[in-house]
Amino acid sequence: MRFESPILFCFCAPAGSGKSTVCRRLAEEDRALMRSISTTTREPRDGEIDGVHYHFVSLEEFNARVEQGLFIEHATFGGNQYGTERRNVDDAAAAGKDLLLAIDVQGVQSLKNLHPKQVVCVFLFPPSFEVLAKRLEERGTEDLEVRKRRLRIARDEIETLCAPGFSDYLLINDELDQAVKDAHSVLSVERMRFERLSAGRLKSIFSSAKVKAEGAK
Repeated sequence: MRFESPILFCFCAPAGSGKSTVCRRLAEEDRALMRSISTTTREPRDGEIDGVHYHFVSLEEFNARVEQGLFIEHATFGGNQYGTERRNVDDAAAAGKDLLLAIDVQGVQSLKNLHPKQVVCVFLFPPSFEVLAKRLEERGTEDLEVRKRRLRIARDEIETLCAPGFSDYLLINDELDQAVKDAHSVLSVERMRFERLSAGRLKSIFSSAKVKAEGAK
């Protein structure tokens, strides 16, 4: 049973929280999900595939798409541009699937402004801020100054994500398998929410039940 429009599951978390890993697992395990693919101007890393991990474009192409209004949201980080194009939502709707987004707080707010009834914000976080700092250090992909900057950004993101009405769920990523299991639970619960069904869909469901009941008399 599906809602007429895709649910936009926004997993939002500071760098180092495991957001990408959790979202990858969800996309692999839930066939009713389509993963949003961000567009970026940065160079692909080893093993990354265009159109699978990101849409890699030049700065000129990125700016042209901004001018055309193709982005829901976009931002600059580390000297590179990142953004979510509207086609992700359109593609999910056309495929009859919900959309999974690993996205920052600005992106969530933009989606809330455009699709307030469809957005579900899941705040993903390690067991503590100390664990977050340790994970950033252990992954070894950034120098000390970059890690310090990410932690400063994380504090601002946490303030926004904890603001009343912004996040719908808090998911603690301590042990990966449990975190993924909890994330599946969020998806299941949201898909069963009564208000996600239109009046026409509800009438269709319960009219059929009435016909069957009358036939049994």
